[in-house]
Amino acid sequence: MIEYETVSICFYIEYETVTICFHVEYKTVTICFYIENSIEPYLVPGHVSVPSNGIQKLQNITIALDALTKDGVKLVNIDSSDIHECNMKLVLALIWQLILKYQVGLSGPQNKSWILKWLNAIIPECNIKNFTTDWNSGLTLHALLDFCKPGLSPQWRNLDKENKVDNCRNALKMALQNFNIPMILRPEDLASPDLDEKSAITYLSYFIKVGGPGYDATLQRVSARTQPKSVTNFT
Repeated sequence: MIEYETVSICFYIEYETVTICFHVEYKTVTICFYIENSIEPYLVPGHVSVPSNGIQKLQNITIALDALTKDGVKLVNIDSSDIHECNMKLVLALIWQLILKYQVGLSGPQNKSWILKWLNAIIPECNIKNFTTDWNSGLTLHALLDFCKPGLSPQWRNLDKENKVDNCRNALKMALQNFNIPMILRPEDLASPDLDEKSAITYLSYFIKVGGPGYDATLQRVSARTQPKSVTNFT
């Protein structure tokens, strides 16, 4: 039996002399900021290593938020008190910005259109227009898997579109077993017309990010077309 994971992600960024780890857990919506200094961990300006009261905790969170802002993360209407008081709506919005910046690797209004263009370039038969209903049958995810590893799901075109949940379940399992992509979505979620767009994009980001199966498969195809010159990255 495969369990659907509560996924933990750590984001590390360098900020002046401080290395900050942002630890996010989906589903439980727990967000922690770990602040480390590789040289003198107890002499970080303004940072309290072992906070003993609310003021010190607020101070530490402010340092972390300042670092995020300087690293290009868009923060809207959230400050240290919102995190300290566990304002669920604002914390979820912050987590989404962290996902866009460090997991998806994109930010701003162009991120969705860029992903759609990439998907339609690699699996044009699917004619993908959104991150919700176009994924419900499971066929699109099977097609993506077959692009990433040719022969992994060669009969995806012949799958029964009405058998949505089973199609989605099989595709999610294949992604986990072949590419170690965590099952942060349940088959029932992926097959639902009410599929949450942000959850779908987060799941797809595992394919798109550098080193992900979609990234590597695209790189291999581009490199094959540019022989004898080898392409090793998209930067």
